[in-house]
Amino acid sequence: MERRFRQKIPTELRTDLEMLATIDPNGMSFRYTTIKSKHGVSWVSLPGEFWVPLENLRRRMAMIFEGLQNVDRRLRGLPVYRR
Repeated sequence: MERRFRQKIPTELRTDLEMLATIDPNGMSFRYTTIKSKHGVSWVSLPGEFWVPLENLRRRMAMIFEGLQNVDRRLRGLPVYRR
């Protein structure tokens, strides 16, 4: 996003995204698990409940939304929002 759309990614968010990419490069591990059978491998949802610190999630989702919104505005030739 920074190179292509000149949209800075906040350090706090970048650190979390890089850690997640290291742990789960395909983006599937936290949502699905693989089941092997004689028919091959399939993905199934993980059962159970997971604790998520909602305030942290809210802040990071707001950062992602703002960044994507600015990319959209740049693509449409509109001014971007600055903090």
